[in-house]
Parts: sequence; C-alpha cells; structure tokens
Amino acid sequence: MTNVILYQIEELEKRLSETSIDELLQASYISWDEELLNDQFYGNALKLYILLSYSPFFCRENSVKIFYNRYYWFMTFVEKFKLKNGDDAGLDQQAFQLLEEVEEIDGTIDWGIVEQLNNQVIQEVQLPELLVRSP
Repeated sequence: MTNVILYQIEELEKRLSETSIDELLQASYISWDEELLNDQFYGNALKLYILLSYSPFFCRENSVKIFYNRYYWFMTFVEKFKLKNGDDAGLDQQAFQLLEEVEEIDGTIDWGIVEQLNNQVIQEVQLPELLVRSP
C-alpha cells in the first residue's frame, strides 16, 4: 500500500538534481544547518523533505500524497539522525509539529497509513539492507 503512496526515489532524485535547495530555503525564509544538509548518512532525506515541502512543483500535487511523502522523508531523516547522533528532543518536536499540519490539509489523512510509514522508516533505518528508498 505505501509503495503506491510514495513517489519513486528516481523521480525525487531527478527533481532534486534540478532544484537548488538553497534557493527553496531562501524563498521560504527557512534555515537549516548546512552540516545537516550535507551529512552523507541523513542529508539526502532532509533535502527530499525540503523539496517536497517547498518546491512549487510539489505544491501543485495532491496535498494528502504530499503529506505522506513529507512525513516519510522527514521521519527517515529523524531516525537516521538519531541512529548516528542519539535522541534529539528538537527533532521529535518538529516531527510532532508536522503531524499537527494535518489540520491544514485539503483531504483526509489515513492514520493507518501514517503508522505504516513510520514502521517502514524504522525498519529501513535499523536494517539498512532493506533500505530501498533512501540512499
């Protein structure tokens, strides 16, 4: 089920290669630590989250599908960050704030899918040989 909801990694990486993350962040008045963005282990997941959140291309897409994809990639970033650096209350807070954005979405979120995505992320990050979507 979640495979249908998530964009193909090839499609996202193509969009990412055509996009300046710095320009997206500047246009959105958002700042992220360059060290986080450039980290070899979790930086790409963060960049994909930013791409899905702020790219004009994805802003035109189905808001429910975008939410699921944003959630997946942000949680991939969070779980990889935790694996490398330990728990971070600030990131946990941001993940909770992302869930609060559901109220602003034009459509219905299936919380069962959100739970599946969360479980998938945890499994993929803890068992890297299963990691299909995140480089």
